[in-house]
Amino acid sequence: MKDSIEVETYILDIPDELLSNYEASGITFLSEYLSEEVIRHTYELKEKDDNGERLQAVIFEVYKEIIGGYGVLRTWVPGVFNLDDKERLIKEQMIK
Repeated sequence: MKDSIEVETYILDIPDELLSNYEASGITFLSEYLSEEVIRHTYELKEKDDNGERLQAVIFEVYKEIIGGYGVLRTWVPGVFNLDDKERLIKEQMIK
């Protein structure tokens, strides 16, 4: 990780359609924390997309414990990825 960009505290409320999109990308932890207060940390990563823009990592915390996170790759559909897939995306040359 390169830099912290934002820290935000809010009640997690995600519409079902958007939640399904996250789950299709392998991001499955969010549904367990709906209606709970979460802290979202957004970081800029060292890795860049094919346009040279830095990727972001979004990490969620509840009661001082990390509950999960995902990466943001704006030039790719669906735009988010499971952080465990980062090495695969590097091998597929989606990120540098």
